Formats: sequence, C-alpha cells, structure tokens
Amino acid sequence: MEVNKDEALRCLDIARRHLLNGNYPSARKFGQKSISLFPTSDARAFISLVDAKETAANNSNASSSSTSRTGGTSTSTGAGAGAAAGAGAGARAAAGAVPPLSRSKSTPIPDHKPVERDYTPEQAAAVKGIRSSGGDFYKVLGVKKDATDIEIKKAYRK
Repeated sequence: MEVNKDEALRCLDIARRHLLNGNYPSARKFGQKSISLFPTSDARAFISLVDAKETAANNSNASSSSTSRTGGTSTSTGAGAGAAAGAGAGARAAAGAVPPLSRSKSTPIPDHKPVERDYTPEQAAAVKGIRSSGGDFYKVLGVKKDATDIEIKKAYRK
C-alpha cells in the first residue's frame, strides 16, 4: 500500500542505523518490517546485505575463536596469563573479533540552577492540603465519605 511507504522508509532508515552499529538481528527485523509495509528493491537489497555481513561476521568470529582454542599452549601462572587476561576488549577489537564502539564527544553540561517559581497563596494551600491528606481522596476534594456521585463531580470540577 502506498499509504505505508513513509513508514517503510523510516523502518529501513532505522535498520541501516542498526547495521552500522553491528546489530544484525535488529537490522534484519526492521528490514523485514519495511518489506512487509511496502516492498521496495532497496529493502530487498538491504536484507541481502545484512545476510552477507552477518555471515562474514560469523565466519570471522568462528575462525578467530577456533584459532584461539587450538593455537599455542596456555599457562595458568606467570606474567603471560595476566597480560592475556588484562588485554580485554582492546585486544579483541584489534584482532577484528568485536567491532569497536564509537563514542561521541560529550559536550559539557552548563550549571543547572533550579528555577524559582512564584506560586499564588491559593496554589500553595492546595498543594499543602493534598500532601497532608494522606491519600484520602474525599479529604482532598473536601466532601464526606458518603457523598453522592454528583457531589463528588462538583467538588472535582472546582
């Protein structure tokens, strides 16, 4: 349907952002949603691209994990084990197993000063009465507990 075209293009845009972040399942999900809303050749090509990138990522992860399992001997004591354990995400990212996270530079937050508001005495008294009611809604409205619906509605409208 032509009506869903804008929404489909928006889903495709979201899917592209997920792909750039390396989130292949979400990219595929939003790509499929785009196709179900309004099939386009761009969306079909995008799904093919996601499949190819996910396969390549899985192959590189499988080959790097199999070489790390079979390659060399490991020692449980000494400086080598501590250095390997301390390498962390930086070493994995350098090896290509995990894509590095891109972090934007944060802008400094200006000093937050609470805004001083001037309230009327009626507003201040209303807030004080509500807070002191202890959850008794009849007291907040200023009616008796056996008040009729009409009386409650009148008090609420005030």
